[in-house]
Amino acid sequence: MGWQFRTYDSWLDDWFTGFHYDDPNGNRQWVSVDDPTQPQLELPRRRPLRHNADGRRLISMEHAAKFAKMGLDEYKLAESSPFVSVLREGRLGRPAVVYRLDRPGHYYYLAPWEMASGIGGFVEVDARFGVFKSFQSFAAPAKELLLDDKMPRLHEEIARRVEGLKIELDDQRGFVRIRPGGYALLPFLVWRPCRESWSPSLPFHMISTGGQTVYVRIDGEVFTHLTTNVRGC
Repeated sequence: MGWQFRTYDSWLDDWFTGFHYDDPNGNRQWVSVDDPTQPQLELPRRRPLRHNADGRRLISMEHAAKFAKMGLDEYKLAESSPFVSVLREGRLGRPAVVYRLDRPGHYYYLAPWEMASGIGGFVEVDARFGVFKSFQSFAAPAKELLLDDKMPRLHEEIARRVEGLKIELDDQRGFVRIRPGGYALLPFLVWRPCRESWSPSLPFHMISTGGQTVYVRIDGEVFTHLTTNVRGC
């Protein structure tokens, strides 16, 4: 995926959340790796968390782009060696809203960093409070992500991947086929930690058909379910 910068608050909220391992009751656990020597320097202080919106509604795409740019500037990421080659050219594109399937009511925006050679990475911004969360760069610019803001073209690309797909039903009830005009595409992206995507920067389009759900990852991969019953999810 390349390099990632994540704020301390985002690390606590989204990543340092514990995992299920060897606990008969399924409780979350944490592993701490410490330096046994006495620290000689004072630990850095946590910077105050500043909300840019009141959280009563989702911020607009325009505000999401504004707060994304503010975050890049505030943390001076364009001057940081891992990101210089990406951020020295290009601009922020149209942000896309993503819903967290594992956290009811939680949304975030992904604002693509658009370069001449493709998308160089994503800025993540909280969709309610406008708080900058992270910047994820890619090892190489991505050219084929399903994020085109021209909706007819996006629908055509997704249709090409899912129409005619056979979905196996539970309890050996056979199959159901996705037919043109017989499914609905959610108007925003979705994500949760799963084997099919460990990163918030790789969300899914979600499609419903006859009570069944299909997930199309933004790189074009199609899944009929998300595997969440694995360690760490």
